[in-house]
Amino acid sequence: MNSNYLQVNDYMSSKYVIMSTDTLKGCDEMEVWCVESDNFTNTDLNFYDCGEEVCSSGYFWGPVARNHFIIHFILSGKGTFKCGKKQYALEAGDAFVICPDHITYYEADIKDPWHYLWVGFNGVKVPKIIHNAGLSYDNPIFYYDSDNYFKDMIQKMASFTKFSLETDLSRLAYLYMFLAKLIEIAPKPNTVTLYKSSIEQYVKNAIDYIEVNFCYNISVNSLAEYIGISRKYLCTIFKTTLGQPLLNIL
Repeated sequence: MNSNYLQVNDYMSSKYVIMSTDTLKGCDEMEVWCVESDNFTNTDLNFYDCGEEVCSSGYFWGPVARNHFIIHFILSGKGTFKCGKKQYALEAGDAFVICPDHITYYEADIKDPWHYLWVGFNGVKVPKIIHNAGLSYDNPIFYYDSDNYFKDMIQKMASFTKFSLETDLSRLAYLYMFLAKLIEIAPKPNTVTLYKSSIEQYVKNAIDYIEVNFCYNISVNSLAEYIGISRKYLCTIFKTTLGQPLLNIL
């Protein structure tokens, strides 16, 4: 890909560039706001780039691996996203996540090519954020059509065409809000299931500890302290789960 880059500003070891709107073949409209930082991987969250693309029939990108996370949000049209051995047919309201260091490929539909927004980012806390949003390389798709929240956030990030510390912080604030919304709409684990699995894990950890240390004089207090729960709670879950008092096992 031949791209024309214009350096806009330099400060605090960061370089800011804008890519011209006519450099990508097969793209009717495109704007890219790109931030490249020397300290890109050393902070909690970094804005990388964002933009909007109205693709022509069959326009594709890849196969290629990126060095940062990218989320594409489809506004209209259709397309295909390939990630590893999986292939997803997507349309308006769908979004897909590209994880760093994984080869992906995506292509606009021939008859109804998609129009999407995207935002790229990275940082030391981003893997945890993506995980908390219920997304991953193996689960890269989510759907949202309740309102224009994600569209508005990306467009606000893109609205800062001047580059300064002030606009950087504003852009980053919108990125945080974007990611917070991802976590908010993520499917929540069943509370009852979580509760049961926690009890089972406590009991398992206790039994494992008893089996390893059976030759020592193990007290209920020392076992509860090792597991990290109260003596009373440990005795209760043992009786409930195994049907006999903990003292009988000790």
